[in-house]
Amino acid sequence: MTPLRRALAALGVAGIVVGIVVFVVVATSDAATVPLLEANLTILIGWSFIGTGLYAWDRRPSNLVGPLMACVGFAWFLAELKVSDIPLVAAVGFLCNSLAIVFLIHLLIVFPGGRARGRVDRFFIGYAYFAGGLVAALPVFFYNPPSDADCTGCTSSNPLLIADNLDLVHGIFNGLSAVSIPVLIALIVHLARRARAADAAERRSQEPVWWAGGATVFLFAAGLLTNLGPEQGNYDDVIWYLANFVIATVPFAFLLGLLRTRLSEADVMAEENVRLDAQLQARLDELRESRARIVQA
Repeated sequence: MTPLRRALAALGVAGIVVGIVVFVVVATSDAATVPLLEANLTILIGWSFIGTGLYAWDRRPSNLVGPLMACVGFAWFLAELKVSDIPLVAAVGFLCNSLAIVFLIHLLIVFPGGRARGRVDRFFIGYAYFAGGLVAALPVFFYNPPSDADCTGCTSSNPLLIADNLDLVHGIFNGLSAVSIPVLIALIVHLARRARAADAAERRSQEPVWWAGGATVFLFAAGLLTNLGPEQGNYDDVIWYLANFVIATVPFAFLLGLLRTRLSEADVMAEENVRLDAQLQARLDELRESRARIVQA
């Protein structure tokens, strides 16, 4: 095995172990609404992203698509730790709560080449890391679960608490949601324009990713609407479960897109080989005719 494959095998083993641990945490949690269903969805999404990501990483080591897919899987596992009954573990889960969608946005933008294509792409990537990686983690340091009337059954305090300020927590989430919703809508429009500008081969290879990824981003934006108004009914739960089922299809959409990309590249290579063979045959015919003329002369 090459050093890369040994490292990927180690990451695969780590993904299996982390997935099992998170499954037990979610399945035995008192904070989860439907523990067994949420545990199964968690392990399906996490392992799907990690498995397909490691496969893509092995096939194309220089491309960021594989590493980003693996990052989405591990970040998803870390985020689900927020339902843990252990305060410190739950705090880590809240800190990483938005990392999976951050890596997913980065993944959608750079697929399939693995690099940003311009300033607009770099803006969306930068905003995702700033908003989801930094700003979304700040409320954890000011949130004390026992002081929140909406947090039923929360008796353990936050070990990362700096100051108990629930108004500040709601203010950060409301402001972040108000700014992120139009940004996410603009991202969907940007991806749609890219789809229209793509040629037939690109469109064929990237369509599964655009549909699954675009639906996931749209549902995430719809979920952010719950931060801008009073919670009524089970709207947020429906959006959350629907988003989980949709995001579970994203790794397979990326895998299908990668396979289609490889098939398209193979078709191009086959056409190029046919053209080169034809040119070589024409040169050979010219050489034979030239030799015949020389012999005749």
